[in-house]
Amino acid sequence: MWQLEASGRVIGPVAAVLIDKDGTLVDYFGPWLPRAARAVDTVEANYPAIGPELRDSLGIERHGALSLRGTLGSLPLTDSISRLGSLFDRSGISQDRRASTISYLRHMLAFPRGRVPQPIVELGELFDTLHRMGLAVGVITNDSEDTGRNQLQRLGVYDKLDYYAGYLEGRPYKPDPRTMFRFCDAHGFAPEAVAYVGDSRVDMEMAVRAGAAHAIGVLTGVGVRDTLLPFASVILDSIADILPFLEEYGALPSGTEARI
Repeated sequence: MWQLEASGRVIGPVAAVLIDKDGTLVDYFGPWLPRAARAVDTVEANYPAIGPELRDSLGIERHGALSLRGTLGSLPLTDSISRLGSLFDRSGISQDRRASTISYLRHMLAFPRGRVPQPIVELGELFDTLHRMGLAVGVITNDSEDTGRNQLQRLGVYDKLDYYAGYLEGRPYKPDPRTMFRFCDAHGFAPEAVAYVGDSRVDMEMAVRAGAAHAIGVLTGVGVRDTLLPFASVILDSIADILPFLEEYGALPSGTEARI
């Protein structure tokens, strides 16, 4: 079902599991990607000269799939949009048209308002089981702080979290490890007592840079095995495998079993 990757080491018991949101806990890309692809198609149709570089920067292929080169799907939307500034500077597009195009992209590349992404597993059951196993549970996402919180509230699981951190302007974001350090400081855990689960390279890189017990990759989001392998200590098919994995590799607190 899984294979130990980069470190190949067996870990001892962990005290907490921190988890990414989009592509790990919820199917963010199903409802979002067609809308994002349509937006990039529209901009390219109006400005063909910048189309290829725009696609490379954002990571949206012509057939509507996420590529592994761009920033969408792993970094905050604000960061992805800000990286387009130099592209538009070189394009010769007027300031007015540049502003309206960037505003359009910012609107279209955001997750559709009023929609809640589908959970990949029954989240309440997952979080309750992790708590019964004696583990603290948190979510660290590069989605905006308010949007991520609202989605988790509407899914009925925000109050089950011991820790939540989303993107706020001026605050470090993944792969910067300081968000994980804040969790550790607040709860009195060493980073090596924490496992982190995510679907992207920035998730795995943050976990490694923080010195986490495990960087656990899942294949339900933007990452594929080749992009996760340089950092991940293990790759699972989905978050549904996290409980049996922790149990099999002795990562649960002594005397507990991962039974839902």
